[in-house]
Amino acid sequence: MHYREAQPPPALRHLVKASWTLDAPETRSGRLTHVATPDGCMELIWRLAGRSEWNGQQPARFVAGIITRPAELGLSGGSRFVAVRIWPWTWRALTGRSPAGLTDRWEAMPPGFDRFEDAPRPADPFDLIAPDLLRLRASRVATAGLSARSVRGKGDG
Repeated sequence: MHYREAQPPPALRHLVKASWTLDAPETRSGRLTHVATPDGCMELIWRLAGRSEWNGQQPARFVAGIITRPAELGLSGGSRFVAVRIWPWTWRALTGRSPAGLTDRWEAMPPGFDRFEDAPRPADPFDLIAPDLLRLRASRVATAGLSARSVRGKGDG
């Protein structure tokens, strides 16, 4: 598997931990396993090709909640993904929903994120969510960002 991770632009670091892409090779068996490890974040995931499952078949666009233990994901050969790994407070700011409701599970992308349904593979996964994050940055997340930096030990703001 070819996995790549990128750091967010400096202006988004209090909202986003990283972006990632994953390209699974074709296989004779047609199935691969990937283990995700807990890191305290949530993920907005766009599957561009193939199939994926973890506690059931996943749709092409979904959000994965914080996991409390390693999760074994089943992927079809040739699967391709782009994702943005967000801090839990970013989820609340984006949706108004508690991140606790998605602990150890996933759900289809909420309304408002479905506009990415036909998005081509971006050169940078941040392209998929940057407009939403920049709007948040200019509004209600300013306070959350201060809290986030405090929680992460980055000082008072």
